[in-house]
Amino acid sequence: MTLSQKLLDNINSLYVSQNTEREIILTETNKNYSVTIRISGDSDVILIKNIEDLKQKDLPYTFGHFMPKDCDYILIREKKKEIFFIELKSEKSKKFKWEKNDIMAQLCAGEEWARHLIFCSNPDFYQFEEYRKYFVAINKKDLKKCLIELTEERNGRKFTFWNGRSFNLSEFK
Repeated sequence: MTLSQKLLDNINSLYVSQNTEREIILTETNKNYSVTIRISGDSDVILIKNIEDLKQKDLPYTFGHFMPKDCDYILIREKKKEIFFIELKSEKSKKFKWEKNDIMAQLCAGEEWARHLIFCSNPDFYQFEEYRKYFVAINKKDLKKCLIELTEERNGRKFTFWNGRSFNLSEFK
């Protein structure tokens, strides 16, 4: 059984879903905006979402006293062995730059959530390190561009920061 199938079978559909469409709309529900991601080639993607809700509702072992950070979305392309960790923001440019380190921490936390959910659904899965990982922050703006001055590599991870509302997934590589 594939990793995708194990995630879909073992994790509540509120948090894990399969997408086979060419476009995925990622929504920031608290701030009522969305970003569109287009997928070229094989569009079979596992989408991990609503991690904030998962923490609040389904992690009884934390007793609500400590809630670890998380990112907004995790996209897994199993056939291509790629994982995209995505954090959505709607901030003024200065605040987006000012929050860079916190955003990077959220994206790294997303990696830990992916490991945790994969472990909970498939404890014998040891190929996580074989996947290419992309850490992406998107600030909802009309003009699309990569903010090169914020791009950073740290501890073997490359973090990219973008302005825009619509992207092709391949742009994040």
